[in-house]
Amino acid sequence: MNESVRNSRFLKAARLEPTDATPVWFMRQAGRYMPEYRALRAKTTMLGAIQDPALAAEITLQPIHAFDLDAAILFNDILTPLIGMGLELDFVEGKGPVIGNAIASLADIERLMTPSAAEAMPYTAQAIRLVTAELDGGPVIAQVRIPIHADDDEETLAARLLLQEHQLLVACVDAIARGRVALRDGIVHCDGKALRKPLRLDANGTLQPA
Repeated sequence: MNESVRNSRFLKAARLEPTDATPVWFMRQAGRYMPEYRALRAKTTMLGAIQDPALAAEITLQPIHAFDLDAAILFNDILTPLIGMGLELDFVEGKGPVIGNAIASLADIERLMTPSAAEAMPYTAQAIRLVTAELDGGPVIAQVRIPIHADDDEETLAARLLLQEHQLLVACVDAIARGRVALRDGIVHCDGKALRKPLRLDANGTLQPA
């Protein structure tokens, strides 16, 4: 996270620090007033837009490009995780969310799956990466090598990437929470020392200097 983002009004307010103005979250339906949004939505369904990482990122950033706002809210829906659990979710025009195989018995509950977020919603993780790349130009804290096998296809490689990405995120959050990693004057420090290169994730899932 770069210094301009870290010192933004939104994050300062989240840390209960003094700000020049109080950020306010307006619950809004973008389609009601943004022609850019309506133009994109005319080409696909609600679920289609959510599951298209590039499109979801573009919709997320539309208000940021149009107005001087303090934060972006990822284009998604609170019900989307139900798909990974095995429920047939759809957003019907003029009606709203509809579940084709709604839960009606204990057996239905027992059939529900509980996959990881990376497995259930890989498109959301990809959309977050696209949005983050545009909004945060800060230093890279850590990296991990992704092996590529001769028999890889798009799905197997994407699954391996998401697994490594999840492990890297957990390791980074743990290192920051424990005080091992910190950002000082825009430079990443680990164990009190400034890093010249991003940290690497070792075989034990621990961040180490490259």
